Amino acid sequence: MKTRFSTVLFSIMIIATIIILLSMLFRPKPDLEALRTRAHNLKQYAEANHCNQRIVIMVDYSIPSGANRLFVWDLQNDRLLYSCLVAHGRGHGNDKFAPVRFSNEEGSYLSSLGRCRIAERYHGTYGLAYRLDGLDSTNSNVRKRCIVLHAHKALPAFQIFPFRIIHSQGCIMISRKDMVRLDELLRDNQDVLLETFC
Repeated sequence: MKTRFSTVLFSIMIIATIIILLSMLFRPKPDLEALRTRAHNLKQYAEANHCNQRIVIMVDYSIPSGANRLFVWDLQNDRLLYSCLVAHGRGHGNDKFAPVRFSNEEGSYLSSLGRCRIAERYHGTYGLAYRLDGLDSTNSNVRKRCIVLHAHKALPAFQIFPFRIIHSQGCIMISRKDMVRLDELLRDNQDVLLETFC
């Protein structure tokens, strides 16, 4: 009986190891050159609109939710500072792995695309959070919709691709650990730009 249990346990460990190795091999990798170009464009926008010119945050919703798709870019040193998981809106018909629909409408529970200014810091239902002001026609209602940057206890602080993470109601939702790290940056940097794209 013990031998059979040991064999089953060993088999499960082997399968789990294979899955982890395959997920690491085939996990989507960010296109750093594309991110750099987008960051440079955001820096130009920041200069013209009196926003922060030290860091920008970018969210690439074309990447599956189990892989890192929120990127903090250091504009002064022109490099990726760090990346983490981020949830997308669960709105009707949206894919569990990556969003296929976006909206600027109240009650849609969908993510919005476009540039935002990260505004005031506050404590809400999910703890520490930041309000957002939409800067484009595609996300002009984010404040009205109460779309904010916040953490959630159910989000892991590590990549789980090929598996998916939970959905939000349109908010930019990250893990608690990542929120602590991001908060350290945002407390030292006002009017940071955040852009969501696909």
